[in-house]
Formats: sequence, structure tokens, C-alpha cells
Amino acid sequence: MVLRSRVFARVNVRLWGANVLIVTCLFALLQPAVMRSAAADGAPSQGTTPGSEPVAVCAYRVQAALAPDTHRLAAQAEVSLTVKRAVRQLVLSLNPALTVQGLMVDGNSAAFSRNGARLTIDLPAQARTGATVRVAIDYAGEIISRGWGLRGHIGPEGIFLAKEAWLPYDETWSIEVPAELTVDLPAGYTLVNRGRVEGRALFGNRQLLHLQTFDLNVIAGVYDYRRIIAGRTTVDLYTYAAYPEMGRILADEIPRAFAFLRRTLGEAPIDSLVIVNMPAVPGFGSGVAYGDVIGLTPDFRNARGYDVYALLPHELTHRWQQARLRSFTGPGSVWLIEATATYVSWMYLAERFGPERFRDALSQGAEIAWRDRLIDGTGSVLACESKRADLRYGPVYLRGAWALHRLRQLIGEEKFAEYLRQHLDWRAKDLDDWVAQCSRLAGFDLKPYFDSWLRADDPASARPDASTGALPPQDRSDLTAEDGQLVVQYDPTKPSLVGTASMTLHNHLGRRPSFRLSLNTGLTVSSVVVCGRPAPFIQSARDLLIMPSGGLADDERFTVVINYAGWPVAGAAPLPANSALPARALWYPSLTDLSWPGRVAIRVPAGVTIARIRGWERRSVAGTIELTPRNSPTAIDLVPAHGSGRTSAAVVAGAVVLLAVGAAVARKKKRR
Repeated sequence: MVLRSRVFARVNVRLWGANVLIVTCLFALLQPAVMRSAAADGAPSQGTTPGSEPVAVCAYRVQAALAPDTHRLAAQAEVSLTVKRAVRQLVLSLNPALTVQGLMVDGNSAAFSRNGARLTIDLPAQARTGATVRVAIDYAGEIISRGWGLRGHIGPEGIFLAKEAWLPYDETWSIEVPAELTVDLPAGYTLVNRGRVEGRALFGNRQLLHLQTFDLNVIAGVYDYRRIIAGRTTVDLYTYAAYPEMGRILADEIPRAFAFLRRTLGEAPIDSLVIVNMPAVPGFGSGVAYGDVIGLTPDFRNARGYDVYALLPHELTHRWQQARLRSFTGPGSVWLIEATATYVSWMYLAERFGPERFRDALSQGAEIAWRDRLIDGTGSVLACESKRADLRYGPVYLRGAWALHRLRQLIGEEKFAEYLRQHLDWRAKDLDDWVAQCSRLAGFDLKPYFDSWLRADDPASARPDASTGALPPQDRSDLTAEDGQLVVQYDPTKPSLVGTASMTLHNHLGRRPSFRLSLNTGLTVSSVVVCGRPAPFIQSARDLLIMPSGGLADDERFTVVINYAGWPVAGAAPLPANSALPARALWYPSLTDLSWPGRVAIRVPAGVTIARIRGWERRSVAGTIELTPRNSPTAIDLVPAHGSGRTSAAVVAGAVVLLAVGAAVARKKKRR
């Protein structure tokens, strides 16, 4: 299963003093509090995914009870492992949210240790090469999606559990694993699985399903069901009963999308397909495609801000790729798969809704790619392939799609259409081989062009114009910010941040139904007001898509007020143990160039000191400190006062005593 899935510490203690003895004693008094702070605020250790060369998974037998109202899973899993070389220990991975309540090896209790996702099991005796070891694990816990990471969620919104989110496993996922699966679900829920149901029983408000399957991903919900005929493909469509409009839209759109892809990419041997809704919760991307199953979020405009009309052909393109593409898997393969699906979905928008919708997709794609380049620090597509899905979305999906758009402009419509029909059957060995085949089709060498887009970190090629593919003037953008006021309530002892941002923006490039801002993944928006009226919005990862009533007029100036709360994250870990607020892009809403105009007022509780504010103009008094960024502002360190009032009083008293002793000694020496 290939999921698109879409997951620091430093304490500065500076002590000044003329008397070395006083400095030393003060440090001794302060040190315990500082060390306690470092231990409490440090980022949690992340479990590392172990390698799996010694063993391979060969079978599962699993019983699982799912409780959507409480987000809980309780499971007993027996994993059969084939030993590939003699071992005394086994190392498996298990979602850190799940607590192991018992573990046995070949029917006998076994000792184990746990470090995050890493589960190390001591075998009673050395397992020989070729032997089969059966590990039985009893475990339970809550699985709630709160951000990027293990792909799983159990809740009233629906259930989606990728196998790595709920099963003990090793890294051998190259083949599907046979499993006997028993699932306990609430009555009224439908389990969507590619396996064969061999038994079903109802008891009260629960149901018990027994399956033989190779599909260890669990998708369930309260669904409406439709069967759709799309040419030679039968589609089983499961959409949430709470979103009836989504069912009607997809039932109409699926045959259209299949017909478009058959014309664009050629035929693919797809006899049947399942399309099913998955929960629209934080941390989930727009969709996922694996085998004969496509999962889509239920929002009409999904978590990425692209509506279902773009999402459906994107995921169907992945199904075409699975059916026909037997290509390289090295550097460039993620770009080829995701950028192609993205660009084909933009082409579908053009056919379905006209060239303006296509240009809008190009423009918004360029905005996000440019913004992500500034955040990630690189514009190289290949350098971003190995990152988490939310961190590679701009450079790989969107800048990669722009690379295909420029290829289309270089070789012309006729040859580009020929490329789309042929490239799934090229069987390229690696990226250079693929580029060589593109060059033969074009009739000239395309390597310099692809190198500049895929391998180089060239800022000039990262933000092209949507209509021509050329660079726009430096001062031209979809939106410019003319003024702003940001008020942040900041408590570094928790840590927590509550912000209200007001921005005056200017729309330059024609009428638009929506606009985008950037906001850190860890901050959750509670409300958006545009021109004094509440505006619908969609937030996912760094994207905040805002859809004001009536859209935006050309050359319109308008105000937007955003309320949000949370704690900034960088990568997968919380920021940071020294309570520093970074100066760029991690705690305020911004445009794609990460600019923030106007004033920033940071309000902190008593006992917090502010240090290292180079690049900021300090203005205020009392409990509020106002800071205005200059040209290149640095981070702002807000250091909490550690320990209790008694500790502080003791430190002050100790300092007074030491000063008095020092003065007395000095007077005595002077008299002598």
C-alpha cells in the first residue's frame, strides 16, 4: 500500500556579575530549576522505525473491537514471522498511542521493551533460519488524528486505519499478507475491505464480522451505497450518509472522469473499483489510492482546498499508474507519480469548467510551491521527495506539475498528448532513462530543462506566471499585504499561543472565488472574518483557504481578521524547549512570500523575560511588549521564570548575603 499521506531544545542561561563568587553561587542556586525546565520542555523522543532484514511477516490473525464514540481500539493480534537469519530478539513497530497489555511468543510469555514505536521482544531461545515464530500481542488505546504521522483515526466522523497505524508489523510490505480478521463494530456501520466475509453476527447494538483477506487497512462508517457503471469498470461507491450531496456529485462525476482518463492516458485494465469516504480530520490528506480502493475526504472542498472535481481524477490517475506503470522506484519516481496525477487533474478542470479554472489551478499551485520553497529552504524537487507528504506538497506535487506544464509548452500540444498516452508503458529504468525517452519523443535534448526544474535549487524557476509560464515582475503577485496588526497571547510555561491577526490585502489579478494564506500546522483557526462578515475557510497543513461571500473583485482592497490558537510545530516535533518564538513563518498568518506588514504585539505573563530581539523594534510597557520587525528579524527568546516565588526570594537573599560578605571583607582589608 502506498499512502500519500499525506509529521529542539536549547536553554540559554546568561548570568552577568563582577564578582566570580556571586556568579558561581547564583548558578548553583539556579541550576536545578534550569535542568528541570530542560527535562520538562524537551521534545519527546520519537520511536524510530526499525529495519526488518532478520524476519518477514507471513500471516496475521487479528481480533479488533472499535469504539468510534471514544476513539478506542482494543485488539489481539497474532503475527507469524519467518526467520531469515538466526536471531535472539525480534523488533516490531507499533503505534505509540497503543499500550501493550500482554505479549507471548509461541504460546509462552516473553519479555519485551518499548521505545516509542519500537517494540523489542526477547525470544526464549534463538530462532533458527527458516523457522516460523508466532508473536501474540494484546493491546489497546485511542487512535485520533491530530496531525501528520501514523495514518489512522477512529471517531464518529468515520474510521480509517492504515495497517501501520493499528497493527504490529515489520518493514516488509512488498507483498500483501494473508490475514484472518475479526472486527467488532457498532451496528449500522459498514466495513469496506477487499476481503471475503465469512461470517456476520449481530448482538445488541454491535456487530461481529469475520473475514479472510489480504487487505489489512480498515475503513468503516455509516454509508450510502451506489453501484456506478463507468464504461467497462464497475465502481462500488460508499459515501457518508451525513453528506448526501457528495454521493450525488460523485455518482455523476465518476463516469465523466473515467471517460476523460481513457481519452488522455489510454486504456487501463480496471474491471472494478471501490471509492469510499474517509474521515475529514486533521492530519489526513485529500485522498488515498491502494489496490482497487480509493478513499476520499467527504468535504466538497477537501482538506487541501481543491474541490472533489480535481481530487477524483487525481486519485483515478494513481489507479491508472498502478495498472500500467512498471517504472523505476528511485529518485524521481515520487515526482513522476504525484506531479502527473496533479497535472492531469488540472487538465480535467480545464475540460470540465474551462480555461479560467485551469489558470486558477496553475496560479494557486505556483503560489503554494513558492511559499513552501521559502519555508523548506530548497526548490529542488528531488531533494524534497523523501520528506513527509505535507512537507513535499509544494515542491513535488505542485512545482512538479508546473514542470509538466512547461514540458507541454516546449514540445507542443500534439506531442504532449502523445507523451501522456505512452509514458505509462515506457518501463524506464531510472530518471535519466525516462528523460532520454522524453527527449526522443520531443526530438531534442530535454535534460538541461528537467535538471533545472527537478535537481536545481533555482528560485527563478519556482514562481512562473500562470498564463505564460514566464517569470512575473518582481513586484507582481496575486495578493499583496499593505498593513497588519497581530496580537499574540503567549504563555511559554505551558506552552500555548492565542493570536488575532488583522490584515489589509490587495487583490491584483482579476476576480477570484477564494484566496490563500499560510499558517503553521500546529495552529488551529477558529474563525475568519472578511470585510466584517464571517467567511468559510478550510485549513490543512500550512494551507488556509478562505472563501469570502461573493469572492474577490479585481483590484479590490479588503481586510481579513483571523483568530487562531495552538502551539507552532516545525517538522514533527513541538517548538522548542527554550520557549523561542521564531521570527519567520511559524506563528503568524502570511502570504506566500512569508511577509508580515504592520505591528506585532506580544503579551506575556509576569515572570517572563524577553531576550535576543535583534531586528525588532521594542515599543511597549507594562504587561504588553510591542515589537515591530525590521528588515531581517531574528527569533525572539521569551524565557519563563523557573521555580517558585520562594526559590526566587532565596536567590535574591543569597545574592544580598554574598554581596554583604564581600563588602565586609573589603572593608576589613582596607583597615589593615
